Amino acid sequence: AAVVIDAESGAVLHGERSTARRYPASLTKMMTLYLVFERLRSGKYKLTTRMKVPHRATLQPPSKLGLKRNSTISVRDVIRALVVKSANDVATTVAYHIAGSERKFARVMNRKARQLGMHHTSFRNASGLWHSQQWTTARDMARLARALIRNFTQYYDYFSLRSFKFRGITYRSHNRLLRRYSGADGLKTGYISKSGFNLAFSAVRKGRRLITVVMGGRTARSRDRQVTKLTDRVFARLEPRPGINDSGFVWAVQVGAVRDKAAARGLARAAALKVGTPRGGAWGAWPKARRKGGTIYQARLVGYSKRDARQACRDLKRRRTDCFVVRHGAAPVMAPVPVPSPRAASPPASTAAAAAAAPVAPSPAKAKPAAPAAPASRLPAMAAVPKLPPAHLASAGGYAVQVGVYASQKRARRQALAAADLLRGLPSGVYAGAWPMRASSGRRLYRARLAGFAEDDARRACADLRRKNHDCLVLLHRTGRKARA
Repeated sequence: AAVVIDAESGAVLHGERSTARRYPASLTKMMTLYLVFERLRSGKYKLTTRMKVPHRATLQPPSKLGLKRNSTISVRDVIRALVVKSANDVATTVAYHIAGSERKFARVMNRKARQLGMHHTSFRNASGLWHSQQWTTARDMARLARALIRNFTQYYDYFSLRSFKFRGITYRSHNRLLRRYSGADGLKTGYISKSGFNLAFSAVRKGRRLITVVMGGRTARSRDRQVTKLTDRVFARLEPRPGINDSGFVWAVQVGAVRDKAAARGLARAAALKVGTPRGGAWGAWPKARRKGGTIYQARLVGYSKRDARQACRDLKRRRTDCFVVRHGAAPVMAPVPVPSPRAASPPASTAAAAAAAPVAPSPAKAKPAAPAAPASRLPAMAAVPKLPPAHLASAGGYAVQVGVYASQKRARRQALAAADLLRGLPSGVYAGAWPMRASSGRRLYRARLAGFAEDDARRACADLRRKNHDCLVLLHRTGRKARA
């Protein structure tokens, strides 16, 4: 059984027995995670909240962490263990913590499934271990995956984790396509002998996100081949979606700028609850370095067209929430690249002088950053992203995140800045620019890159961009050529 859907519209783009009844196996844990995310969003849980391990959890068969009775585990580690390790003892712990027993938790799962339109699904436990009355369809699992992506943007990045460490042991993801498929960023594998090999999968290319579900594979390898074939086939016939890759920016509604990141996220979340977020958009806190030192966090709803952003801001003002509309990621907006610390290699004097003389974005009327509860209506001007010579880039890191290749040097740099502005903060020593190259035809092109990463940081940054529908590649960065401003 298989299905491919458009994550934005929910349209079915390919189906093979997509409504046939199948055993979900560990795809069940997507619903377990959905219910955890709901409690995080409502404030009932925090990532640091600890769950007590019941005796029943210790009796679960592998895959498991081997938790001890009456020990505790944080919600953050619960999420990681369910995504990466698919730990059955952790799933049972969640069931008892939320509902008091696995049977009661299954009722909670089924109520939520109906609310999400999963009318051909029956849950009986939190883990996906076999039960004769536990079934689903590929179509329903795609609905659940889409709901996770759309409703929990702030937590979806957990599904792209390739490994996590718990009590000194490193566990690695069963989802091999996270490493092998360009644009992949989730979601969940599943296997029991009666179900075969299952996978709910998501990837972003050409500004479009697809969700593919394959159930009943004979082997993990054949399942992965089928997912790859179906996803490639649908991507090949899709037109690129107009958006940041084409226009160079998206629009945002800003509802505050404060020193505390958690407070900024709270402001953005409160606004999102009032007016929602655009399809494919997000809410969150974006850091900005202040000219006089320190960092403030901008509370924003991101991903609008200009017209829709203005309408959303009007709606917020009617609900007594102060806001204004800003470009999010367009030249001359300055990317949120932290000022390199004194420990980082210093650029030559000529480069430092050039950076100091570089223009800054024109600033609206300035206001001091507000206390965490009060949004600031305007932001101070930010320093421009400096150009650094190859020597500095090499010392900062040998990897880059490439976001496009363009005939125009100006557009390439604009796209690099736009990508930097989408990220929630970058390591010191990372710089945006346009690197020249010669095409096989002899034509001169420019590669839009954020360069100076360590490999792991580059992969995390690219995964973050893909979640925001911004295509990218991680590659070794040749430092023999300077970036162009």
